[in-house]
Amino acid sequence: MHLANSPTHDAIDVSALPSPPRSFSARLVASAQPEQVGMLRRHASALFAIWKFSTDEQESAALVINELLSNAVVHGGPRMELKLGLTCQKLDITVTDCGLPNTAPVCGRDDPDECGRGLEIVTALADNVHTEQLSEGWRIRARMTLTSSPGPAPDESPQLRKSAA
Repeated sequence: MHLANSPTHDAIDVSALPSPPRSFSARLVASAQPEQVGMLRRHASALFAIWKFSTDEQESAALVINELLSNAVVHGGPRMELKLGLTCQKLDITVTDCGLPNTAPVCGRDDPDECGRGLEIVTALADNVHTEQLSEGWRIRARMTLTSSPGPAPDESPQLRKSAA
């Protein structure tokens, strides 16, 4: 699945997507803007609901996504990519940005407790976190083990709606 910042992608019917008995992946791309973080998180959460993740797993995965995408907005730009990979009971959340190496923390807030804890949160929720510097940007993958067996929800046909950009 690829959602671009384009008015031609109004809705995607995820009920037509294959159930994930063995593996499944989704790819979502957006501009590195703060309002896009919520849109990508909502799209991912819709997939998690269809796959019948437990409430705790949905919330944990959404928090990991939120933190990684927020980092991409602050440090990356102009584009970010979210990939979700599901294999059996393993969920891979990968965010790629176009950022350059940055040694100084970038945070527009006065409170130091509100800056720089995103990767600590991700590390606490994920089994494994891998960071890779690319020629133009960074890729961070967080792997989570699911305690419930994912599977499609019966008789559901929600749609992912693209928010107005």
